[in-house]
Amino acid sequence: MKTLLLILVIFGGAVLLRGQDTLKLQAIEKEIRAVMASGGSDMLKFATSYDSIAALGSNNLYKGKGQNFLGMSYHLAGNYEQAMNYYFKARDLFSKAKDNFYLALSLNNIGACMEYKRKPDLSIEYYKKALILFEKEQNTTWVANVNNNIGVQFIESGKLDSASLYHYKAYEQHLKNGDTLSTSILVGNLAELEGKAGHEDKALELAQVYLNKYKDYHQLDVLSNVYSVMAGAYQKKGQLGKANEYNDISLKIRNEQGVSLHHIANNYLVRSEIQQALGNNKAALEALHVYRTMQDSVFRADRDERITRLSSEFEAKYKNLELTHEKTRTEALLYEANVRKRWYLAVAITIGLLSLLLWYFYRKRTEYKNRILHADSEIQKQQITDLEQKNQLLSLSAVIEGQESERMRIARDLHDGLGGLLTSVKAHFGSISHEINQLIELDVYKKTNALIDEACSEVRRIAHNMIPHSLQMHGLEGALTDFESLISKNGITPHIEVFQVDLKNISENNAALIYRVLQEVIQNIIKHAKATEITIQFLGHENGLNIQVDDNGKGFDINEVIHAKGMGLKSIESRVKYLHGVIHFDSRIGHGTQVNIELPPSIFTNKV
Repeated sequence: MKTLLLILVIFGGAVLLRGQDTLKLQAIEKEIRAVMASGGSDMLKFATSYDSIAALGSNNLYKGKGQNFLGMSYHLAGNYEQAMNYYFKARDLFSKAKDNFYLALSLNNIGACMEYKRKPDLSIEYYKKALILFEKEQNTTWVANVNNNIGVQFIESGKLDSASLYHYKAYEQHLKNGDTLSTSILVGNLAELEGKAGHEDKALELAQVYLNKYKDYHQLDVLSNVYSVMAGAYQKKGQLGKANEYNDISLKIRNEQGVSLHHIANNYLVRSEIQQALGNNKAALEALHVYRTMQDSVFRADRDERITRLSSEFEAKYKNLELTHEKTRTEALLYEANVRKRWYLAVAITIGLLSLLLWYFYRKRTEYKNRILHADSEIQKQQITDLEQKNQLLSLSAVIEGQESERMRIARDLHDGLGGLLTSVKAHFGSISHEINQLIELDVYKKTNALIDEACSEVRRIAHNMIPHSLQMHGLEGALTDFESLISKNGITPHIEVFQVDLKNISENNAALIYRVLQEVIQNIIKHAKATEITIQFLGHENGLNIQVDDNGKGFDINEVIHAKGMGLKSIESRVKYLHGVIHFDSRIGHGTQVNIELPPSIFTNKV
């Protein structure tokens, strides 16, 4: 999250004052602007000169600016405690001068120091005071900047709703002001904020706005954050391909830009999670290993930075005390004694703080290692679960293939064996009919002949149900006429539609399994739904085949049926699972039923 314009407080020319060398002050102020533009390394020298001249006069505005410049010098050096001392003095002098604009700037600078000292609540308090004064002055640029700063601190506090409120205010104001650069930064910040708040669609919308309008500003830190936001949003939405793509783009930019290891490590963590979700356990473990290595480096760097900052603050305080008490020999001697006491106390406190920090980091490192061990354990458990599922699928495959083979064998035996035998019986029986007139007169012949016809029809029906002739001859497309006939015979109007797919390309084994699933679904509708219309749709697409069956029947309670799980539903689910597909039921009592089956591209081969 990028912060906008925290301490840019050098504005305008000076007011001519009696008793002060205003020309010298103006010249020094120009020097300060030049030093600021080059990095601010000699800021303290010019700030001290300005403050010395301003202190000779009685104008509180100039005195306040002198104290403010001194505060900025220490602020840029990282000595925030000393910087705040001068900012507070500047605040009081600007208040006496009744200059709301500079008073607001000093309050904003105090808020910035509180921000760096990681005290977001105090930072927000001073930023809000500054915001009130900027609004009174109708300075829209600074109103927008301070709104953004408040929003950043609310994010640090975990108050995302409040952060969103202030960020959007800043965004709207920058748009009105025509400040394109600041607007682009705000768009990136808002995308990141919406992503943290769990508003994936809004985060993606803002990220796209940034890419469409502001990408050419070459703010690589903001651009990498935007791509990272898109990766996180698509990951939560389950679109792992896009998530992986944008995470890789973000990682590439950050590697080229040389940003902090913390951000790069997060990219590898996201890569590990995505690859694990995709089932690429090896790639997930490799990314996780890189993440661990970088986190260790981040931990050490953060520890060293904290130690360095504490040492720097201590040294700055010590040097400042020496400069302050060089005015007189007597004061210097007295101060030297006090400094020793303070120095020893500061060393003791520093050692104590360092000990606490080391203990804290050791504890955090231990917790981190435990989390990594737990993650490894979860990955291993997932691998075991995957193997168990594969074994279950193999067992299920053997059962279903055995069932289909047995169906085909029985159907052939019925058709070729018993069917042929009954046909022969009917032929022989017909050949002797003219010799048994007496039986004809008794009506035995007609009854026996009718029973033989009925037996032949029943054999053909059973054989057809077990393996339809049309399915063997013409595949799944040929079997659709059987479904139309079956549905129509039961007084229901059928609608069968095929889009963007040639059903003849489905392999024979898979076509038989799909036929069984549809046969079971249609039989259930005929038996239970009391429907007048059934619609069956086949839709081919790049990810496989979608089959949708709708009826206008009475519907049912899904939870009750799924909890009961009868043999018919188990049979349907087992066959769909064997095909590596997914089935969804959608029904409400009185509003019909929809069955949606998603099958992968592998159904067009003999392998599933």
